[in-house]
Amino acid sequence: MAVQANPFSDTAKRANWRTAFLWIQGIFYFFQGFYVAGNGNFIDVTLGNFGLSVEQFAAYSAMIGIPTYLKFGIGLLSDRLPFVKFGRRKPYIVLGGLLYIPAFALLFWLKEFNWLWIAAAIAVQIAWVLVDTTLDAMTVDVTPEELAGKMQGAANGARMAGMGLGILVVPLIGPRIGWPTTVIIIAACAVVQAAVALLYRELPVSKEDLKRDMAFGTVIKNMLRKKVWWLSIIYAMFFMGSIGIGRAITGFLMTDLGWGKDPDLLAVFGSSNLLHYLATTAGALLLGRFLAKHKNNILFYIVISTLFWLFILPWFLVGTSVENIAWVYVAQFTYGIGRGMMIVLVYSVVMRVCPKTLEGFMFATLTSAMNIGLTAITPNTIAFFTERIGLAPSIFSTIPYTIIGLIALHFILRDLKKADQAV
Repeated sequence: MAVQANPFSDTAKRANWRTAFLWIQGIFYFFQGFYVAGNGNFIDVTLGNFGLSVEQFAAYSAMIGIPTYLKFGIGLLSDRLPFVKFGRRKPYIVLGGLLYIPAFALLFWLKEFNWLWIAAAIAVQIAWVLVDTTLDAMTVDVTPEELAGKMQGAANGARMAGMGLGILVVPLIGPRIGWPTTVIIIAACAVVQAAVALLYRELPVSKEDLKRDMAFGTVIKNMLRKKVWWLSIIYAMFFMGSIGIGRAITGFLMTDLGWGKDPDLLAVFGSSNLLHYLATTAGALLLGRFLAKHKNNILFYIVISTLFWLFILPWFLVGTSVENIAWVYVAQFTYGIGRGMMIVLVYSVVMRVCPKTLEGFMFATLTSAMNIGLTAITPNTIAFFTERIGLAPSIFSTIPYTIIGLIALHFILRDLKKADQAV
């Protein structure tokens, strides 16, 4: 009788692997990219048209983003509570896909700002966290180490293509065919991405496998005792958070400048964001060519951080006038280049500090910290100062967050350098 391979081993993953998984990954992330960009634009425009102030816009956006701060919880459930007959990951994806339907139905019908509207927007985010977090984990489950690069390439390329199309198309069609109809299109993409994820063939994992090969308690205790883990949370939250100025800028454009009510300006918003996404991709690819040689050099991170803030300077030329549209494109482009480089810096460190035994859960925890910085801390800081000193100066109020992240990173890199030398 043949002994079944360890389901967490590359041997089992290779036996289960199908080339079609690359197509599934690409299709999933294309529809997710369109949905994420489109839904984000719908929420931004709707909040702006409700007549909120910049500070209120930031506060309610942070509230809607609460589920993304708790991704680690979904990651833990998916890791530790498999539905043996139905799979370890797929039941959570099905749950998220089903939740999209009533959540988007409420957003379709509700026309006034109230707590039910907020609850519906939060429910959409819960559904997305269920699907996205679990799919990330399932990708790790089914992908042999030597094919991880191809899978990530398919995911990131397709997601960026979907986001570029979503951020361009949704602002164009929303004012013309009506936002309720646009919501139906966004919802359809959300449900399709969840359905596509079910095409993966999961490896069977039993509770006995988890107890034997993923001793949760021991790993968690060891991680909590390490200073580098707590420093990594600080780094993820503040360093990543410091680059999240886009949410604050969107709030300013939609509220104070009223872009959400003008179809022509919404078209500018969409096309300038498409340029921003393209620049973000370019910045990430550019930095990726140099990072390996300097991955433990804190001076390299300081230089890139300084460049990022220099790339933010064009926002001073945008000012508070909608007539400065040309400078919006320039500012979005330079911000995108800097943002792409900073994102690579964050994720490269985060991936290195996560233990292999619980990489999915730990990665989701640090992603949650990033989301707190991106959608709660930075936008609300900038919104507070925007009401008092204007948009451009207030953006630079988050420079201290970059500094906090770099201080934490200094100690993290010392630990990672020792680990590299020990190998």
